[in-house]
Amino acid sequence: MKIDNANSTFEMLVDEYLTTRPDIPHKWETSESSVWGHRKDLICGTSPEVWASLTEVQISIGRAGEHVDFESFGRKISAEQVASEAFEYFKTFLNDVM
Repeated sequence: MKIDNANSTFEMLVDEYLTTRPDIPHKWETSESSVWGHRKDLICGTSPEVWASLTEVQISIGRAGEHVDFESFGRKISAEQVASEAFEYFKTFLNDVM
């Protein structure tokens, strides 16, 4: 199942949040891969970095050797719920390192 709506919702939530936190350096990057397809990455901070990787099927949130994947597969939740869960986890990681 593609989660385009989850990605859009996640991006909106993150952009709104980072607008209120100009102290957090961040950048969005887009990459294409014949193996993994289209991916959009957000990198925040410097050391350690907190990152989010948005693909067609999941949102991954990570930092220094750990990450968690968020997807709706088998969970019967909406794309917006996936985005909200990923965003809350993302903020937790950021608050831990910033």
